Amino acid sequence: KNQKKNNNNKKKTFVSLNVKGINNVIKRKKILTWFKKEKTNIALLQETHLSDVEHLKLKREWVGQVYFSSFSSSKRGVAILIHKNTPFVLTKCIKDDQGRFVIIIGRLYGESVLIGCIYAPNVYQENFYSELIKEISVNLTTFTVLVGDFNCSMDPELDQNPPSKNSVSKKREAIKGLCSDLQLIDAWRTLHPGEKDYTFYSNPHKSYSRIDYFLVSREVLNRVTICDIGTRILSDHSDVHLNISPPEAHPTLRSWRLNPSLLDNSAFRSYIKEQVDLFLQTNDNENTNPSNLWETMKAYLRGAIISYKINKTGDPISPLIFALVIEPLAEAIRNNQSISGYQIQGVEFKILLYADDVLLFVTNPQDA
Repeated sequence: KNQKKNNNNKKKTFVSLNVKGINNVIKRKKILTWFKKEKTNIALLQETHLSDVEHLKLKREWVGQVYFSSFSSSKRGVAILIHKNTPFVLTKCIKDDQGRFVIIIGRLYGESVLIGCIYAPNVYQENFYSELIKEISVNLTTFTVLVGDFNCSMDPELDQNPPSKNSVSKKREAIKGLCSDLQLIDAWRTLHPGEKDYTFYSNPHKSYSRIDYFLVSREVLNRVTICDIGTRILSDHSDVHLNISPPEAHPTLRSWRLNPSLLDNSAFRSYIKEQVDLFLQTNDNENTNPSNLWETMKAYLRGAIISYKINKTGDPISPLIFALVIEPLAEAIRNNQSISGYQIQGVEFKILLYADDVLLFVTNPQDA
């Protein structure tokens, strides 16, 4: 019970909202009170329309830390508000002078994190995206969350109502390029594939669109428990919520450690060397992302070591359980043409099954 309570306390609740100006003191207080009622750990605001001095005034009541980029009292402005009980320790803060983005790098509950709040231009500006990618890429962490109003839908069919007839957009390609370069994934779309919901209503165009995103790193995606779009009450944008569980709370992220005594066995050392050579020979090429290669090799070696141990010790009941329960699912994954695995000596591996473990090898997680 104590462990469960600690995990709940460490749950990270992010809330993003384009506030469309909070110069009005009454509106400002109303929005801060609303964030408090939502039990927000980290609030990310776009279009604050505040000066530096007014941004600093947001540090009140539940807000313990404020990071921002100002432009003018009538345009742009972004801010990150952190709850006073949320243990974030800042290492570095990066912001532009146009009120378009603020990025914080530091430690949150002991994890290295990068959190960015974005208000993208409503017309394509190449310099904006190139600068953003440059600033983030040199500070990228395994826990990266980019949040905000990107002023463009990523899928004109699913993310706009009525659907857009213009499928070609420089802004759309720039956002997709940002995700590709930084290895980020649209959390809401991943959790709600095929669903239609919208974050913004344009009264002049009488249209709805989803232009507010949580773009998260691959390593943290499995810890996203909730990513929901709220209602348009406080602004012409809907709020977007994201909950991320702590590492130890997620069943797929249980820590695995190598038994160091295995390294005393010369046969085991030879086996591992062979596995590393085999993996690199098959997968290390000029088209392979080094980060993906490293993460995949670790997973591959983990599975190889588990397999090695099972072959040595044996587990008579596991094959029967897998044959009856797991094998039909595994066969469906193997036969699914939209799921691409990794090639090892001309054989495609998508899933590996062991006595107490399942490993998936997917090269296209966004499309699978």
